[in-house]
Amino acid sequence: MNNILITGAASGIGAGLAVELARSGHHVILSDLKREDGEAVAASIRTNGGSAEAVSLDVTSGESVATALSPFLSSID
Repeated sequence: MNNILITGAASGIGAGLAVELARSGHHVILSDLKREDGEAVAASIRTNGGSAEAVSLDVTSGESVATALSPFLSSID
């Protein structure tokens, strides 16, 4: 299972990609400015047997990127 980060995943194409990638067996990390909306998509994925989580992320902010990715980067050797 690969971990895949999708930006803008709370709606539209990003949400659709997240659903399809989760359906294919990947763990998807949905990122968006609207974390609550991303969490709704992630919850739907989990309800249907997939693996997903949501994070708040503003790709124009280095601090936001570092904060959003820090839990995932700490496990990489």
